[in-house]
Amino acid sequence: IERKISKDDLQFARMITTRSAFKNYMAFVNPEEGEVGSIFSVSGLKGPYKEISVTGSGEINPLENDPLLKTIGIGTRIMVNGATGYVIGEGTRSSEEKPNLSVTADMHEMDAEFMGGFITSKSPECITSIAVPVPVISEEVFSNLKIMDEEVKLPIADIHDRIPFVESNYAAVWQNTDLEIHFDTRKCVQCDLCDVEKYCPTNAFSRSKGFDEHRCFNCGACVHLCTEGAFRGNLGRIKIHDKDVPITLRQSNRSKANELAKKLKNQIIEKEFLLTEPVDYLRRGNEVKKREKINLRKSV
Repeated sequence: IERKISKDDLQFARMITTRSAFKNYMAFVNPEEGEVGSIFSVSGLKGPYKEISVTGSGEINPLENDPLLKTIGIGTRIMVNGATGYVIGEGTRSSEEKPNLSVTADMHEMDAEFMGGFITSKSPECITSIAVPVPVISEEVFSNLKIMDEEVKLPIADIHDRIPFVESNYAAVWQNTDLEIHFDTRKCVQCDLCDVEKYCPTNAFSRSKGFDEHRCFNCGACVHLCTEGAFRGNLGRIKIHDKDVPITLRQSNRSKANELAKKLKNQIIEKEFLLTEPVDYLRRGNEVKKREKINLRKSV
């Protein structure tokens, strides 16, 4: 039995993410011959060192801006896919080195522009966009807000074992590159077998309907899949030892992240979005608070 339902059919529809806003996650490369199917590729990650897949929004990641979690905790009001939401805890696989968040919000208030599905060569994934206000409550918080892509580490891992073996930074991903992908209809020759139509992770392109910019995630896979150059976008390259490896997939959308951050900023300015203090701190935030109390006692 099959039945299509939408959020309008549900009286209550609340999204809970298992992990969001991973702090400086990883990039993945295949150092060996052949292709490896993975959630970090759309058609198999080709090797040796023929392409690299990246994830993370670099300098605008909220956990880069507040690494000590002094303003982000349980109960912090945030924006999830355009809707007002809350941090409910740490996400799965969260660690002190690589924290991430579990968040929730009402799906009825969400904007489809910031969310959706993402089909990889291994399994489907979910696109979720969050924006987190970071109030400047101290010089330390202000200093962390000034972090730049060049200062945010990007570990690069072997796709086979997912263990980092070299490091770059997010400037290679987001500086002097194109945040958005553009389609040139004049260069589309309607190939009998179109790899873009076959592998586009958000189904943003078909030969019959053309390019749907609202579905496009700006991942850039199409730029390298299209042999005729109908899709344009400079995704950048990353140096790995003596190899200059092209980025062929971005699993974070910096353009939409910027858009959501601006939406949050405007709502704060218009007093439509009120900030909240955490009702409790996350693991690292608690550890920082404990150390501060100990240091305060010692100084007294």
